Amino acid sequence: MDQIFVDNNNEIDLIPRVGNQTVHLGTIENFRGKLRNLEAFYDKVLHEVGWNKYSVINLEFKDQIVCKKR
Repeated sequence: MDQIFVDNNNEIDLIPRVGNQTVHLGTIENFRGKLRNLEAFYDKVLHEVGWNKYSVINLEFKDQIVCKKR
């Protein structure tokens, strides 16, 4: 990751070095699980659809990834 932002509500946004999207983690709760989900998303989804399809990858919800299309 290139940049890490923490807002006033202690929610975390990551700006990756590769790709043009924001990764929203939400709070630090279940941080490792969220990063595992992100890794699986990169391997299985972005590999197929391309790195610039989504502007936001939201990992704050349990057991799901919500994306915003560009």
